[in-house]
Amino acid sequence: VAATLKEALVRLDAVLNAPPYRLWLRNAPWRIPGEERHGHHWHISLLPITHQEGALEEATGVHINTLLPEDAAASLRGA
Repeated sequence: VAATLKEALVRLDAVLNAPPYRLWLRNAPWRIPGEERHGHHWHISLLPITHQEGALEEATGVHINTLLPEDAAASLRGA
């Protein structure tokens, strides 16, 4: 996980000129019904701060993406 997170941060720094980030590590327990196995599911959210948030983002926590995902992926692949 650390190596993947580091690679993501290095690429984002190269493309976005090292912006500040918000990072969330979320976990939730999971259990398979009828089985003894259980554990936790981890999810990492990484949000580079590239502009000042507007009222909608502040009030709802919903972040507006102003860049097409395809364009962002192409930039990160080239980093």
